[in-house]
Amino acid sequence: MGEFGEAIGDSADSFAEGAFDLISMLAYGAPFLPVAFPLALLWRWSWRRATWGKRSASDK
Repeated sequence: MGEFGEAIGDSADSFAEGAFDLISMLAYGAPFLPVAFPLALLWRWSWRRATWGKRSASDK
């Protein structure tokens, strides 16, 4: 049971380390969302405006 218990402990440690890495990555990227989301909306709006008159009757 010694090796099995050690393997379980190691996998729990790996899981905890991975969860911590995920949380830190999300915390690093979260401040960019207030900038990136409006830019994505602006990009979509400008693309739709630029290509609005180029649709054919079959696309509608």
